[in-house]
Amino acid sequence: MFIGCSDGTVAVFDLASQSMLASVSLSNMVPVSLACHQGVVLVGSGQGDVMLYDVILNPLSFLDLQGEETKKLEVRLYLRVL
Repeated sequence: MFIGCSDGTVAVFDLASQSMLASVSLSNMVPVSLACHQGVVLVGSGQGDVMLYDVILNPLSFLDLQGEETKKLEVRLYLRVL
């Protein structure tokens, strides 16, 4: 089970052993949405920021359009506003 906390912490709990397996503190966002899909955990903030982690909360990096590595997926960079 994945839990997002108001202090910016995301934690993974094992329900069978009732123990925490991993946690990560997000200094720049408070998680309001969590989703897990095929081994990837998506963490979303109220400001629209999205970060991706593997199932033990190692951050996944992206390359932005300028070729620079970033931990945050900024969807606004890839959308065109009409």
